[in-house]
Amino acid sequence: MIKQISTIALFSVLALPIMAQAQMSSGSSSKQDADMRHKQFLGLELYVYETRLSGDPSKMAAHLPDHLDYQLELERRGIMFGAGPLFDQDGAKGPPEAGMIIIRADSMEQAREIADADPMHKAGVRTYTLRKWIINEGSLEVSLKFSSQDFGLE
Repeated sequence: MIKQISTIALFSVLALPIMAQAQMSSGSSSKQDADMRHKQFLGLELYVYETRLSGDPSKMAAHLPDHLDYQLELERRGIMFGAGPLFDQDGAKGPPEAGMIIIRADSMEQAREIADADPMHKAGVRTYTLRKWIINEGSLEVSLKFSSQDFGLE
């Protein structure tokens, strides 16, 4: 519970200046005003790699425990922003088509090293496409009720 509260506190400290800037910049819709607002956007640079099966699906199972351990290690070290399976247009009607991993890195080269070190990629069971992603807009709502210690993200 302490970790969750610490995470919320850190997020709040980081988010308050951003929220204040967003409130100050709402209003006019001129090109100049839009350019000024764009400069105030978050501009958080992350890297996304989409990973896909590149061979015999039965070989993937042998590397899954090491892959999951690697993902958890990235999360523990603060490198992992998020990860999970991608499904086709029909939703979750079958196995995922791919996986998406979003990481923090200082450069494309460092992001590639992180992706290359994934046991699935090292074994040649999966291949990936790497892209730089800049988060400008969006939102995250955090709810914490002290009395019941309920915590939620939306």
